[in-house]
Amino acid sequence: MSNSSLVRIEVIRGVTVVSITKPGFSVTEDVMDQVSHLLLGDSLGDDSPVLMDLTNVEFFGSSFIEVMFRIWNKRKSKGEHAFGICGLTVDCRQILEVTNLTSVWDVYDTREEALKTMSPDA
Repeated sequence: MSNSSLVRIEVIRGVTVVSITKPGFSVTEDVMDQVSHLLLGDSLGDDSPVLMDLTNVEFFGSSFIEVMFRIWNKRKSKGEHAFGICGLTVDCRQILEVTNLTSVWDVYDTREEALKTMSPDA
């Protein structure tokens, strides 16, 4: 699918996996144009489940949450397990817990755990 120096998008077992490629990365306002362009364009397609692998992300703010919300909103009509997040640091998980999004989105500890649940072949 689509790749940039910052975001990798690949399909694994029927799941579109989005990952940040730089370890210890903070998704801040100065990179949001690039990130949102990649994630809200046509690069994710419309049908496959989307897994946000945030293993390399140390921090994200409200603009990134908005992007994830928009992706989830496009997918939620596709059924259960159409959107998930994995690899959250303690701080990133707390951000989602404070905003109560952990009760809305599927959150997994690992990519493998998420793929087992989200794969259309599961």
